[in-house]
Amino acid sequence: MSAFIMRGVDAHTLTGQLRRGRGLGLRRALSDGGAEAVEAVYGCCVDDPRDDRSTEERSWYLLRLARALRLDSAPIAAHLLAPVAETDEDDCRIGLAADVLAGLARDGDPRALQALRAYVVEGRYWSRALDAMWEEGGDAMCEGLAPAVLARADDDELRFHVEIDDGPWSAWAAGEPRIRALLDAESPRSGGGGAWWPLRELPDARLMALVEADGPAARTQAMRELGRRGDPVLLDLAEDPAMRNVAGGVPGLWAVLDRLGAGALDRARGWAASDDPDLAGQGVRVLAEHGTAQDVPALLADLTAMAEQREWCGAETPARGLGRLGAAEAVPTLRFLWKETTHSYARGDYLAGLLGAAGAGAAELLVEAADDCEERVREYTSGTAQS
Repeated sequence: MSAFIMRGVDAHTLTGQLRRGRGLGLRRALSDGGAEAVEAVYGCCVDDPRDDRSTEERSWYLLRLARALRLDSAPIAAHLLAPVAETDEDDCRIGLAADVLAGLARDGDPRALQALRAYVVEGRYWSRALDAMWEEGGDAMCEGLAPAVLARADDDELRFHVEIDDGPWSAWAAGEPRIRALLDAESPRSGGGGAWWPLRELPDARLMALVEADGPAARTQAMRELGRRGDPVLLDLAEDPAMRNVAGGVPGLWAVLDRLGAGALDRARGWAASDDPDLAGQGVRVLAEHGTAQDVPALLADLTAMAEQREWCGAETPARGLGRLGAAEAVPTLRFLWKETTHSYARGDYLAGLLGAAGAGAAELLVEAADDCEERVREYTSGTAQS
């Protein structure tokens, strides 16, 4: 399977477009269906091309291609079941393979289902395969696997995976006392949004005392209340080095600064030009959400810098702002970002920017967007996308 490993592939090639999850790549692959398309789809299944597996999507995209190209599941199954060294981490190498195999198993491919079941019994990251099977086929696809899971996992490992409202656990609980006991012991997860005392009743001085002296959780709650009141003291807190955590930021600051709206603009314009990366980032966020035409040069400079550095995530914020302001001068850079980004999640923001900055000139991208790997990009073609 080593022939499938391909990193840093040019964005103009079919392989590069498929690894980026672009709709253009999918359309090209379905149009020619040649060896490059087949090899690239196999490659994506066994060598996860995502920059950020916590946000980027590929499963729907790759499964659609695998079905349309009538791919043999055997190479993907062989990759899933290939032995790995004890020191190797293979959770990243099996995620998309499991998802695609589960989709093919739902279509009736017996080898795909057999490989998944074997991996649940023998594989290191068995729960990842089990989740994929449950998502595609529910209890029918996972039937009979409970004894194998219980045989290989002690209660501590099971406790990590068992969830009340997800996976086969509730379905298995009736016949498996160990699972039933773990489900009974699991407490509902906290929403995390409520305060521990009536912050709305506290005076500003008491809130500031919480901000300055209490732990990070209480500090965030107090800052939220200050934001709700529209207190400009938040602008001072943003500039206070003592408020920074070890990573150099102020947790939760952006969410509360946003409550100040245009009231933060004057200070944010100075921040955006700051040498302090965190403060500059906060400034760009304010300008993107609340700035006016006079802020287009600053946003465009930030977008250009992010594009030159290939900081795909960093470019998302100025892209949205420039689209909101209808900045036509940003279109060439936004088009570059759309084509080149290896962080597929960012395309939703680049598309929003292009539709705002180019208007009808970006209409052809909506055709491509209908086949993008990211649901948030596809939503623009149905009018359901949220800005």
